[in-house]
Amino acid sequence: MCSHAGYSLFIAYTTLAIFSILLIAAIGLLADKNLLQEVITELTVEQDADLAVYATSLGIRLAIILLLIVGIVMVIVSYFLIKGIHKHRPMHMIPWLLIMFVHIIGGLVYNLVVLLTSSSPAVDFIIGMTCVAVLTAIFYPIYTLYKAMRKGGNLPPPPQIV
Repeated sequence: MCSHAGYSLFIAYTTLAIFSILLIAAIGLLADKNLLQEVITELTVEQDADLAVYATSLGIRLAIILLLIVGIVMVIVSYFLIKGIHKHRPMHMIPWLLIMFVHIIGGLVYNLVVLLTSSSPAVDFIIGMTCVAVLTAIFYPIYTLYKAMRKGGNLPPPPQIV
């Protein structure tokens, strides 16, 4: 069971680090007006219409704001996952488990749609199913640890990261 706790902590800290980096990148993109203007200019170089430039600018800003919101939510959820593992509180793990479960189901539905509608479904389907398999490999040990904590078994404390 200790291997599940150690692996789960590794996943939790990795998730926290990745989304913290994405959060910092999103803040940097929103703060750097020159870089944002260069990206917008590159995307609209073929179109001279002001409406196209405005729509592209708005779309990029909305995408960055969405990235910022997702980053904030995932940093908070990853923090709760880490605290839940360290303090043996399975209720703190539920938000992360729900988000991952929805992500896995969404990936399966997306792959089914790609398989049914794409003109070359094999490559897209294989790549998509590989992503779903990786997500499942990340999800399963944490879910197993969650179930063990819910049963109230005597779990050894998770390894301390110094």
